[in-house]
Amino acid sequence: MTIPRPRPFDLALAAALGVLIELELALSSVRDTPLLAALLLGAVFALAMAWRSTAPLAALGATAATAVALAVAGTPPEELASTSILVAILSFAIGAHLPRRRAQAGLVGVGALVAGVTALGPNQTVGDVIFPVVLFSGCWALGRVGRGRARLTAELHARTEQLERERVERERDAVARERVRIARELHDVVAHSVSVMVVQAGAARSVLDRDPDASVRALGAVEGTGREALTEMRRLLGILRPAGEDADHSPQPSLDRLGALIARSRDAGLDVELHVEGRAGPLAPGVDLTAFRLVQEGLTNALKHGGRGRARVVLRWSPEVLEVEVANRVADGPSAHGLASGGQGLIGMRERVALCGGELRAGPIGRGFVVRARLPRERGFSSRARAAA
Repeated sequence: MTIPRPRPFDLALAAALGVLIELELALSSVRDTPLLAALLLGAVFALAMAWRSTAPLAALGATAATAVALAVAGTPPEELASTSILVAILSFAIGAHLPRRRAQAGLVGVGALVAGVTALGPNQTVGDVIFPVVLFSGCWALGRVGRGRARLTAELHARTEQLERERVERERDAVARERVRIARELHDVVAHSVSVMVVQAGAARSVLDRDPDASVRALGAVEGTGREALTEMRRLLGILRPAGEDADHSPQPSLDRLGALIARSRDAGLDVELHVEGRAGPLAPGVDLTAFRLVQEGLTNALKHGGRGRARVVLRWSPEVLEVEVANRVADGPSAHGLASGGQGLIGMRERVALCGGELRAGPIGRGFVVRARLPRERGFSSRARAAA
């Protein structure tokens, strides 16, 4: 069996109590024990206190044996203030450092020690047992209270560390979701703007010789679309700036900018009709952004696959739902102006609508393609949706 090493504080306390006990034994008038024997027993008292925290029951056994030996040798321990202090400190240690059942056994041991030592003295009464038992029981109870508070502090500390770890994980997750959001926004901005620019550049090239003015107008539309795309990209990428640097947090796109979006598409050669049914009203910010992106993606696809054809945008307002419909006629042959098809736009639209709690249907109808979405007007995004949309 390995004997636990005493703690530095317990060694210092044992040394201080040793000095106190030895001085009292040397100067006490109640001592009938030879001085050398009394000092040796006092040293055992002090030595036992060195293990009050690491082995309190063993320290109690050594203290009890020494107290009985001192009483048998003619010096009543209950008459010494230093031994009462020693037992009070040991009672506190038993309550503070042992689990409940062993601590209760230690308290019984302290009561037995008091009763046994008192019984060895002359002319002792019941009151001589009750008072020290009550005193040492109070010290034991204080130890139990201290143990409970220490355990609570340790649990709170562990809980704090766990919450800190969870906070770090949430921040990492939020960063990942923000990266996905930025990637989606960049896709929407770049796909639409580049599609318009390519169509306008192709139109300018095709009429350069026979209609220079139309070519200049088309190139101006390319410039304007490029500037707007750069502004939007700077706004999005500004979110990634290091902490402390200013970023451009301009307003998010919304249906208020739908007129400019349709005008750009018309400048690119797409004949767009806008129909609004019902009375327009306020939308949750995330729903407003989603509706705008749906129209933007629908017109981008119309430019890709329909070229300079026709498209129709319909907004149907009701008290609880906004329906967005974008339809276009698909041109024959490969995608217009050499634009590649097969992007991730439809997948992105489905995800956006799902995050809003809406429904999306998209597919070919005859020689055309229709995208229809039902968006709840007052439905706000969840925390996950706000981060991702």
